[in-house]
Amino acid sequence: MKNQIAIVGIAFVLGLACVGTQAADVPTPPRPPGETIRTLRPERPERPAKDELGKPERPERPNITEIKDVVKDFKARKQEYIQQMRDAKAEQRSTVRDEKAEAGSASAVRQEAKEAIAEAKRQAQEQARKLAEQAKQAAKESRKRD
Repeated sequence: MKNQIAIVGIAFVLGLACVGTQAADVPTPPRPPGETIRTLRPERPERPAKDELGKPERPERPNITEIKDVVKDFKARKQEYIQQMRDAKAEQRSTVRDEKAEAGSASAVRQEAKEAIAEAKRQAQEQARKLAEQAKQAAKESRKRD
């Protein structure tokens, strides 16, 4: 127990010595906490000038006719753009329809192939039935002979 207290005491003294040497290494005195924030903050812009009555001077108002012209031009361009997009979509739809019509012949070929397969199945079943009947008749004849 005494050894543990001695070790803790020595560690405490050495820790204080390290803190003391670090404090001695700092060449400039510490700054107040708000000073670094003030140096990083951007400067405020100058206040606007005031007229004779003490009111801030306002910039000149924009010309209303110019603003209206700009708005009209914007609306016209917007309508033109929308019309172009509609035309492009309509053209795209027509090309898709054309492609699908061409592919429609492929669906007709598919349908014909399905019908041919169904017909082949029917023929195979008919032949199987006929063979079964012939085998049945042959079996009857063989029993009659015996």
